[in-house]
Amino acid sequence: TPPTVVVAYPYDGAVISATVDVRISAFDDNEVTEVWYYLNGAESPSVTDAPYEIALNPSTLDRKVDHYLQAAAKDKEGNIGYSDYVVFTVAETQDIIDPTISIVNPQTGQVVEGIVEIVANAEDERSIQKVAFYINGDSVGLSSAYPYKYEWDTSNYSDSTVHTIYAKAWDGGNNTATSPVITVTVYPRTGEAGDNINPTALFLYPIDGSIIAGTVRIALDIADNDSLANIELYVDGELETSENNPSSPWIYNWNSSDKADSTVHNLYVKVYDGAGNIGTVQRNVTIFSEIGSADPDVAPPVALFLYPLAGTTATGTVPVSVDLFDNVGVSSVEFYVVPWIFDWDTTPKADGALHSIYIKAYDAAGNIGTSALLTLTIN
Repeated sequence: TPPTVVVAYPYDGAVISATVDVRISAFDDNEVTEVWYYLNGAESPSVTDAPYEIALNPSTLDRKVDHYLQAAAKDKEGNIGYSDYVVFTVAETQDIIDPTISIVNPQTGQVVEGIVEIVANAEDERSIQKVAFYINGDSVGLSSAYPYKYEWDTSNYSDSTVHTIYAKAWDGGNNTATSPVITVTVYPRTGEAGDNINPTALFLYPIDGSIIAGTVRIALDIADNDSLANIELYVDGELETSENNPSSPWIYNWNSSDKADSTVHNLYVKVYDGAGNIGTVQRNVTIFSEIGSADPDVAPPVALFLYPLAGTTATGTVPVSVDLFDNVGVSSVEFYVVPWIFDWDTTPKADGALHSIYIKAYDAAGNIGTSALLTLTIN
């Protein structure tokens, strides 16, 4: 049995302009002894110890053309496993613009318990290379794919203690940015049936700091290890709406016309599970009712998978269903399956393995919204 190999960075579509580390995940039923990569067919030096990171210097590569990278790993029996190819480009000019990053969950002042999903929102005009998470100044985890998150087990921390969290992002030019530090209090408790894991909530729309007007579609990705019981949306601290037994994606059309114009407003969401555990997330937006057709459209569309559900098993022809939204209007939609199949007959992929789908939606101004990656097994 050969090792399983995945390229964590660069990912498909990444843009780099400085020396970066190719990060490779390799797993084997026994032991991985050596890892390397092929860049446009040329073999790199190998490494033997995890985490598997090998430098890539783009200075000799052609710019603005596709470059193909594949990773390989060998186990101690000599079996070799290969990753899928990833395609990246080298920027024509040096990247001098820092990325931006903020912690969107949990929020400062929050009381947390059990397993806490720390979620960071990192953005760059080219590509994000990696996001590192820090608790009390110590590096605890690394993420290379959106949504950037780390699962923090608070059970090893003393009751009623305050802890700091921040995240740091690197882009493809090795520029960095550090999020504001947030503080949370750990308060371990056990809910019904021993469930002490908070639900998770992730804002999909609107984007933090965006300018909105009129009726706005608020969209969140929500999940729990057991079951979701209730969700509440607060606007500027006042309850706007609630729903029992919510499902993901959770969507609410908010009429913002009765809120103060040209002012920042806070959207705060609380998600409850059946054991009473609570997950929270917040977002700030500015209402500006004078937005007109002459103003530039800078808000990307939102694409949400409705069917198939993540992790499900598919057979034959599958109807892929998505919910699309844009503040002006969605002009086109593209469905991506690797390799590309327009009317997706899953028979060629029926190997019992995981496959990935994602969606890109374009609006008339050329803004692009990309869905989260959906994985499913095909038999």
